[in-house]
Amino acid sequence: MEDWPMKIVFSGGRKPSVEMTTDKHQITPREKLYHFFKAPVIICMYNVLSYIIFLSMFAFLLIFNFGSSLSPLDIALMVWVFTIFTEEVRQMGSPIPSKMCSKLHVYISDVWNKLDIFTIVLFITGMTVRFLPYDGALEAARVMLALNFISFCLRLLHIFSVHKHLGPKLVMMPKMLEDLMYFIVILLVFVVSYAIASHSILYHNSLLTWKTVVQVFRKSYWNIHGELFIDEIEGDQVCTFDEMLWSNGTYPRCPSDVGKIMGPILMGAYIMVASVLLLNVLIAMFTYTFEKMHAETYKHWCFHRYSLISEYDRRPVLCPPLILMNHVALLFKYVYIRCRKDENDQLRNRNFSKYV
Repeated sequence: MEDWPMKIVFSGGRKPSVEMTTDKHQITPREKLYHFFKAPVIICMYNVLSYIIFLSMFAFLLIFNFGSSLSPLDIALMVWVFTIFTEEVRQMGSPIPSKMCSKLHVYISDVWNKLDIFTIVLFITGMTVRFLPYDGALEAARVMLALNFISFCLRLLHIFSVHKHLGPKLVMMPKMLEDLMYFIVILLVFVVSYAIASHSILYHNSLLTWKTVVQVFRKSYWNIHGELFIDEIEGDQVCTFDEMLWSNGTYPRCPSDVGKIMGPILMGAYIMVASVLLLNVLIAMFTYTFEKMHAETYKHWCFHRYSLISEYDRRPVLCPPLILMNHVALLFKYVYIRCRKDENDQLRNRNFSKYV
């Protein structure tokens, strides 16, 4: 009762009265400001804002300012990613569990942490390849960093999982991706069979090259998405039967006379099966998964939401790249505690040896 900001007063035979006291410690404006910025929702909000600024800078670099020379924007992004890496190291070194192997196991067991590791490694690789003195190194680095930008954007899904409406949908996505993998296995049977059959009828005795392999599966894949290649199949475009001309890429190769008849027939049957039958099978699989998981999705989302709130509750107040100051302070604090512990251990051993 001492800590309550009230007291109960008994006077005579009257009923006890309650009076408010001023003994309770009043929160100062400075403490209010600290607790406000220390709240998980506030930390999450300005971390999201900081992350969007980082993605905007990264997008500007890829589209407008990507070259072989180092610019101030490159340095800013490198420092930013380094601060993100230090935060991942801090999360990996959490006090629970105590053993390092257990820490690594807990850290790696989270899918989002695996994505963070892949993203950071890909960024370092792309930036390293970018400045190598080889032909094509710049273009290779551009592709790596473009893919790296996609992986950075995927990290936003983890933040969106706290939303009441987006979170349950994100919980369903992994299960739907599992259904999609099974569907792709079935689809590959039809894609490969149609691709080889149609190409063998349209262009007999083709040359064994990588370009031929690409052409075999190119049409069968894009047919699913509505690209029919009617001009190529029926021979309405400019083409040639001369092997010298179509082998060196001067003109496209003309389809055979039988292929002009059988090609459209095979394509019609293939599209009927792939685009109508199999696509509806996929929709039915997604619908079944959605209905099956809908009852338990809310519980899963509540668990993920709690995990995300707990993560931001343990995070430092500052966001990247300013979070580096927190990490430096934590490093000095860790070194100081270790030094004091060693001194205490030495003093305890010295006293013990005197006692013995």
